[in-house]
Formats: sequence, C-alpha cells, structure tokens
Amino acid sequence: MKRGESEGGAHERREKPRFKTGESVRAVYGGRQFPLENLSIAGAFIRTDDPLAVGTEVELDLVGRSLSEPIELTAVVIRSEAGGMAVEFTQFHRRARLELMDCVAMFADDGRPAE
Repeated sequence: MKRGESEGGAHERREKPRFKTGESVRAVYGGRQFPLENLSIAGAFIRTDDPLAVGTEVELDLVGRSLSEPIELTAVVIRSEAGGMAVEFTQFHRRARLELMDCVAMFADDGRPAE
C-alpha cells in the first residue's frame, strides 16, 4: 500500500501540524474553487464531491481574503475519500513556500489546530 492510502480508516502520517481554515482559504484547479478543511506547510485536505484518484498530480492555487496573491503549488493526491482528498505539496512556484508559511502561521496564531 502506498503512503497515504487508507485501509479500514487508517490515516497517513503527518510530519507538520495542520490547522483548520474555515472558509478563508480555497484551492483552485480545473477552473473551479474548493474549500479547504485544513492546511499545513506540507499539504491540505480539499473538500470536493469529486475527489481525484490517489497519485494524481495537480497544479493548484490557494486563494483567500487573507492572502495578498494566490499561492501557486503542485500537489499530489495522497488520500481520496467521499467528501474530499488529501494532497501533499510537491513543488512551490515563485515565492509560494514563504507565502504558505505566512498563511499557516496566521492559522496557528489563531489557535485552530485540526483534530
């Protein structure tokens, strides 16, 4: 079984803390916007009724009212389930890593750890 695939409710191992984003950050890919359930410096859970298959690479932007400009990333789907998918960020475009660190720090300061 590949890392991140779940069997019987098992979860992938997380190396970085993740934080709830509420409705303030969304992922944009395929011409549509999707809300994030949570976000970390390493990845996110994207809520969607049509999740991509595990192993699928996707170019996406993170957008939101708290971001001055979109954060451009490449990610790979590491878990896919009813209601959404977990992605791991694999490539950061332009200043995306610094912008993402600032965004995650904002949620950490708000004290919104995800369960």
